[in-house]
Amino acid sequence: MTTEIDFSKLNAYQRYKLMASLIVPRPIALVTSLGANGVVNAAPFSMFNMIGEDPPILMLSVNKLSDGHLKDTAANILLNKEFIVHMTDEPMAKKMHACGESLPNTVSELEHVGFLSTPANSVTPPRIVEAPVAFECVLHETLETQSRYVFIGRVIWLSVKKGLIDTEKWHVNLKDYKPIARFGASYYIKTNERFDMKKTIQIASTTQLTHCKHMSFNEIDTNAMHLAIQASQQALENGDMPFGATLVSKSGEVLIVDKNTQNSQKDCTAHAELVLIRNAQKKLPHDAMKGASIYASGEPCAMCTGAIFWAGIERIVYAASQDDILQFLGGDSLPIRSFDILSDSCPKVIVEGPLMRQAAVNVLQQFKT
Repeated sequence: MTTEIDFSKLNAYQRYKLMASLIVPRPIALVTSLGANGVVNAAPFSMFNMIGEDPPILMLSVNKLSDGHLKDTAANILLNKEFIVHMTDEPMAKKMHACGESLPNTVSELEHVGFLSTPANSVTPPRIVEAPVAFECVLHETLETQSRYVFIGRVIWLSVKKGLIDTEKWHVNLKDYKPIARFGASYYIKTNERFDMKKTIQIASTTQLTHCKHMSFNEIDTNAMHLAIQASQQALENGDMPFGATLVSKSGEVLIVDKNTQNSQKDCTAHAELVLIRNAQKKLPHDAMKGASIYASGEPCAMCTGAIFWAGIERIVYAASQDDILQFLGGDSLPIRSFDILSDSCPKVIVEGPLMRQAAVNVLQQFKT
């Protein structure tokens, strides 16, 4: 389900708010330029990025002021056709942000916030000493729109902190490079929490192999899941969330079938699996759940997965995945997979699925419509 928005019916400010808060995160260019009066200007811009390497060009977008005047950065670049783009890391973040304050063009932001500067190698504006990366640029091309100047700068010199680049392999030491980025509204984000997609895929595959050993299902599995999905349909018809669960003993005997009763019982914790476990504790021998299997029409949430573990159930089989549930039901979510919760559990709990996914999804789709 989507919200459709016709941009032609929005004003410029409304379009800006949506685009600037959705096209994120954006790198931040802290730009130094030199005014006609010889004063060094420094200002941060997040409408900025790399364009290409041959020629080596980057883009900087500077908005026009409402009174028709130019920002100092734009005026200086148009005048001198050169500037320096600095990347901002965490230690210099506060000073970078302070450079965005409105000051007279007779006052340098560098002095105002306390940045140190040093002469550049190839352009007139100075370089900020604290910055881990500085691209010295000459103006390559200028684009002008109704609201902005878009400057395309050609990089002619690069200065980086010692140790950040291996100049034999031209390799960047990313573990020591922690730039910050702009998020929506007034928010910034850090970049020290990262993941390697190749390693992530490898880890996910290993987890699945560890916890999904028995992916060939038998008639007992199919019958138990059929009962769980039937219960999910009943829950839906009762006005509850469309989920059901079946408990099966080690010997393959169906012990109990239950369904979600969140709305009818006015109990936010009455998920199908938790209702089943509570009723099993009341109706069955105390050790009946030890070594049993639970069949859930939807992959159990974090709460239910924990309850399943503590009940002594050794196997979870699900039909619709958490991704399916989020896609078709939406709403609040706690997207922690059962695999992940139980990856280091002792004793081990096997998680398998999907089994009869389409049948479970058919019920979820009814709830959605």
